Amino acid sequence: AWCALFLFIKLPVSMILIGGFMTSILLLLVVFAAIYFRYWRLPGALKPNLLYNLAFWLSASAIVCIGVYGIVQVVKG
Repeated sequence: AWCALFLFIKLPVSMILIGGFMTSILLLLVVFAAIYFRYWRLPGALKPNLLYNLAFWLSASAIVCIGVYGIVQVVKG
């Protein structure tokens, strides 16, 4: 799809920036979905332990930081 799009746009740097921006937004969406399913849709029988919760929040925080950083870098130019 990107190859076909390049035939019309012919701006590879802009295409890479747009791809990075969209990936950053997708990362934030995945984190939101993980938090939603963890706290509102998880059956009680699958309730995780403290170690899992710590790892989950560490992972979610790192992904949010990377996603926000990616968006800021694209917007800053």
